[in-house]
Amino acid sequence: QALEQFEKSSQNDRTTNENKTQAKHLVQQADELAMKNDFAGSLNLLQQAIAMDATYAAAYSQLAKLYYSAGDIEKASEAIAQALTREPYHPEYLYVQGKILEKESNFDAALVAFQQTTLVNPKESDAYFEMGEIYQHRGDRAKALAAYSKALKISPDDPDYKRALASLNSGQPPAR
Repeated sequence: QALEQFEKSSQNDRTTNENKTQAKHLVQQADELAMKNDFAGSLNLLQQAIAMDATYAAAYSQLAKLYYSAGDIEKASEAIAQALTREPYHPEYLYVQGKILEKESNFDAALVAFQQTTLVNPKESDAYFEMGEIYQHRGDRAKALAAYSKALKISPDDPDYKRALASLNSGQPPAR
């Protein structure tokens, strides 16, 4: 009886591991399809990945990005919430959440998400850039300058960061 339980447990472990591996592979394929603008194919693969391993946070994050790109902010928000439930301190997921909140005009919450992103990954220049844009729109020049400068320090060749800093220094409104 103990041997039978061991075999059953081993089989369950193997199946779980195989499903996790398959889900990861499907998410990679979905990402490749999304890069080719095949959103329907990507969505299909992501749904398969979630069916195989509902605990795989990256599948939900990729799903959020797809919905965001398609303009379905409500579904994007639901998907990124699922990713963050599974991995609450993943900088990419926090950043995606910030972008979604920003799109919803929830700038206070977006700012918090971008700040959390930089706490988890201090080299996330895009989060600093997004914070700079929010601060600039609020008219907080000092904080915008600090955020843009930090983004540019991390990624000195990024033309968007250079433009944002130049815009701030010239007194022009930020391009959105």
